[in-house]
Amino acid sequence: IEDTGFARVNGPFSTNNSFGLIGLLSFCLLLFLGRALSGRMRRWEQGLHALGLICALMMAVLPMFRSMLVTLGLILVLEFFLNKKFVVRATIAGMVLLAGLGFLVFKRQAPTVFEYRVSDPSDIYSRIAQQRQTLDLFLTHPIGGVGWGDYMDVAYDSSDVTYNGVTSAGSAHNT
Repeated sequence: IEDTGFARVNGPFSTNNSFGLIGLLSFCLLLFLGRALSGRMRRWEQGLHALGLICALMMAVLPMFRSMLVTLGLILVLEFFLNKKFVVRATIAGMVLLAGLGFLVFKRQAPTVFEYRVSDPSDIYSRIAQQRQTLDLFLTHPIGGVGWGDYMDVAYDSSDVTYNGVTSAGSAHNT
């Protein structure tokens, strides 16, 4: 992360966006496959499936995107209410407790990163300003857009947009 000295992971991919999104898609696919094959997997296959779910979950979470956590939280809430099995509900409750514990450990172990990514509202203000800048660029180029991969150049040449005194990020955050 920019000024904290804490690097995000991106695995074998060129961007951490790709790494997290592929992890999230893998997680959803494995959830689906587990449901489709339920009752037909042997014990060791269930263990491998659980290991794959954990790995895909870690792959989705490691790039530290808040949107991934929100999406995974939504998936857990839906799973909790749609699945009537006690074991599944207890597992989800345990995962939520473990995530809360991880959140507290993260706050204690990396206070600078926590301040930058969680408690400092300027990051959210920057995102709101960025959405305004994106809307302005869309309204000035409604038909053809600014060109594939040219957003940052056009945003740099346009006027800065601010929200609560914080300027926009200058790159698209709504992919």
